[in-house]
Amino acid sequence: MKLDEIGEMLKEANIPVAYSHFAKTQPPPFLVYYDKEEQVITADSIVIYKVLSITVELYTTTKNEAFEERIENLLSDHRLGFSKYASWINDAKVYQTIYEFDTEVFF
Repeated sequence: MKLDEIGEMLKEANIPVAYSHFAKTQPPPFLVYYDKEEQVITADSIVIYKVLSITVELYTTTKNEAFEERIENLLSDHRLGFSKYASWINDAKVYQTIYEFDTEVFF
């Protein structure tokens, strides 16, 4: 799944979404996503595919299980296994839920 496809998938959650960051301050709830690592797989000096390590961050004013369920259902529907972490960011007064997963892009 390519980055633009991930963005389109996340839009299905009906929560504002941006790659990396929003141009202007965005009130919660919102999503940002980015690729934190890329591993290129080659054979005989030819790129076969690459593995993208993707992070999706959900920001809300409080823990919001309904929004979390939306994201988790989208990831599951697209057969993307994920790890999940959550924490309160006191300085920003937001609850952050992080989803991490890998996806392959074939050439």
